[in-house]
Amino acid sequence: MHMRAARAAPSRAPDAVTAPTLPATPLPAATAAARDEAGAGRERRLLAALGMIPGFVFEWDVATGAVTRSEGLSTLAGWAPAEVPGEAGWWQSLLHPDDLAMARARCDAVARGERDADQLQYRVRTRAGAWLVVWEHLRAMRDAAGAVTHVVGAVIDVTAQAAAQERAVASERRLTTALAALNGIVYEWDNATGVVTRTGGLARLVGYAPDEVPTDAAWWHSIVHPDGLADAFARGQALISEGTRAEAERRTHVDLRYRVRHRDGRWIPVWDHMRVLRDETGGIERIIGCTIDVSTQVETEARLD
Repeated sequence: MHMRAARAAPSRAPDAVTAPTLPATPLPAATAAARDEAGAGRERRLLAALGMIPGFVFEWDVATGAVTRSEGLSTLAGWAPAEVPGEAGWWQSLLHPDDLAMARARCDAVARGERDADQLQYRVRTRAGAWLVVWEHLRAMRDAAGAVTHVVGAVIDVTAQAAAQERAVASERRLTTALAALNGIVYEWDNATGVVTRTGGLARLVGYAPDEVPTDAAWWHSIVHPDGLADAFARGQALISEGTRAEAERRTHVDLRYRVRHRDGRWIPVWDHMRVLRDETGGIERIIGCTIDVSTQVETEARLD
């Protein structure tokens, strides 16, 4: 006899469970106010800091070409941000013609993502017609895929610093010219390292270029005539010898006369003026000086005698 297997009763799906909805818990009014005040305080401090720099910050939207500039633009160039077009072309129109191509190429390189950041210096014309030297720092901002979306940066007036640097360069050029006319050398001895730096006039004075000889005092001592070496060395040592601070401060310089051997074997009479530079404690930092060929003077003195 065949038995039919009993069919199992279909199972009943469980009732769906609905997660309870948690009521939104608003921040206490005091907490929200404190958060808003903290944010406002940070913004005030940031604006105050921006107001301290002689320039402005900007944001350039690469996709739209729109440029947003801070209020410092008016201090730097004489225009308020609301008075000028919000695009890059306006600012570029103010650049000095000799600087425009360089500045445009380097800014575009950052916008294309070829460089993450750059720093450049150029000249820009103000509303009053004056030319300023400015320093610009710009940085690319990228999305998750690495594409540049914005360029942010700062433009700062460095006219005074550039003028000071130009004066220093001009002064150095004049000094170089004067040293070229001087038949001698200027030197500097660093007490901490023992290194002696000598100017290029060394070749004209004794026939050796500065890079041909050791950068220490011993080499120079080796070409000093034996008759004058002991006296020159003793007086040089007296200048830098220990003692009370008052004694040390009275010892500021010494003048020496001796002979040095030229590369070709001749003996050259020289005058050596050494001056010591001390730190705040009276300790010696370095000695600077000049050594000049006085052959003509010695010959004149000999004729007069």
